Amino acid sequence: MIKNYVLDTNLMMQNPNVIFGFKDNNVYITGTTIHELNHHKTDAGEAGFNSRETGRILTELAETYGSLEYGIPTDDGGKIFTIARGVNQDLLPEGFLISEPDNRIISACIYLANEDDETPVVLVTNDYYMRLDAVTCGVKSQPVRNDIIDDTNYTGHVFVEVADVGLIDYICEHKIVKPDIVTPFMRDDEPALIENEFITIRCGKKSALTIFRKGNIELIKPFEGYVFGDIKPINLMQTYALWALMNPNIDLIILKGPAGTAKTFLSLAAGLSQSFIGQKSDDDKYDQILISRPNVDGGDPGFGLLPGSLSEKMAPLLASYTDNLEVLFKNGKDKKMNSTSRIDITKQIDNLFLSKSIEICPLNSIRGRSLKGKYLICDEAQNANAQLIKAVVTRAGNGTKIIVAGDPDQVDAPRLDKHTNGLMYCAEMMKGDINTVIINFSKDNCARSRLAKSAISRMK
Repeated sequence: MIKNYVLDTNLMMQNPNVIFGFKDNNVYITGTTIHELNHHKTDAGEAGFNSRETGRILTELAETYGSLEYGIPTDDGGKIFTIARGVNQDLLPEGFLISEPDNRIISACIYLANEDDETPVVLVTNDYYMRLDAVTCGVKSQPVRNDIIDDTNYTGHVFVEVADVGLIDYICEHKIVKPDIVTPFMRDDEPALIENEFITIRCGKKSALTIFRKGNIELIKPFEGYVFGDIKPINLMQTYALWALMNPNIDLIILKGPAGTAKTFLSLAAGLSQSFIGQKSDDDKYDQILISRPNVDGGDPGFGLLPGSLSEKMAPLLASYTDNLEVLFKNGKDKKMNSTSRIDITKQIDNLFLSKSIEICPLNSIRGRSLKGKYLICDEAQNANAQLIKAVVTRAGNGTKIIVAGDPDQVDAPRLDKHTNGLMYCAEMMKGDINTVIINFSKDNCARSRLAKSAISRMK
């Protein structure tokens, strides 16, 4: 049954192409939304870019097909309309002022429903309070479905218990084996293995760490080379993560899990191990480490829009990373840097930023850069929308490794949730890619204090 979908402004500020995602239904964009997009076109970051992009798309459609008031056909058989009618205080319940933009859009929904009572009208918005207002006014509402990522509970790892320890020995001897010697031991309710899925094969106390790759099960040798700060993994997931972070054949690593599981710490250690940090060596693979994270308001402004001097602007972003770097330098004498006193450590860390060996940058600024030979850590990715993460990952040039890290249960961005954020989108879309590894840390993998472990478990 054909429906009339009225789109809220925030949808297009997150993804301009959302207007094409409603198949053979009718899509309505109100005059209020067009005015709001125009108002936000000069905003910094993703919101401004998407507002301008939506305006460009709608203008091109209007110039190609004529006025959108009468509907522009889509490839799926639907139509896109603009509607300036229906803004009327009398259509709203008492207490809902027509001067409020959200109420003006809800009023247009009521007008459309009155005009054609045979075609259902649905307001589409990711704003919880607007959906609540819509229901109060008698208007059906829903979040945008084509941005929702279903959580398939894919962790990137599976345990397999085998009955014969000889099978472990066979795998360790042959290094690469066919999966049919292992799959009979998997549970019936477990899905088929996915490209680059880690498999821990166990028999009693003996185990083999493997990965399903190119149709085979390959034995993984835990990384035993130098990692900056003489870092060693302290649990199974860290072992797999470090193997991927130091592997030149893995270009994208997605690290999901709660705070305290060393996602950022391991990423920094591996990046420093493979980057130019003042004493160039033959094994350096990346010429710079970029660290980026989104702002929770979705605007993602550059440093120039923040108050204070450059150092003051960067201080909140630097703090969590300098804490990790101090721990890495304190671990003892490194092959590339000699860390002794706290003053020496601070100077060496400062030099990394001053020399641009490590650069903190707004996530939105990655869109316009050419990323060749870079090591990019995209931190707190659960607070970025899907389009921004796509823009970042697709900027990767030759020789670039990208780490997308975050906690899907700690979404702070007001227009995102566990099913619409960029971290989940990236993991779901890139699952099974030959160049991508996904690692899911659980609360049991917490590498912090016993208090932190208890808090993660209890303070849900």
